[in-house]
Amino acid sequence: MNAYLRNKYAAEFIVMIKWANKPTTLYFTRNGKWVDEEWNAYDVIAWQPLPEPYSQEK
Repeated sequence: MNAYLRNKYAAEFIVMIKWANKPTTLYFTRNGKWVDEEWNAYDVIAWQPLPEPYSQEK
């Protein structure tokens, strides 16, 4: 899974929530739940890992 690891408990993804009309960012926890920063759970229907952070080439 290629994602930004927010902490040892969750990875950050761009997701579509059931009944939403635009994507948002949520965290996928080690126990298989999709949550926001306040640990509210959501029903995610599609997800995509965040892109690699920008780094200027040398």
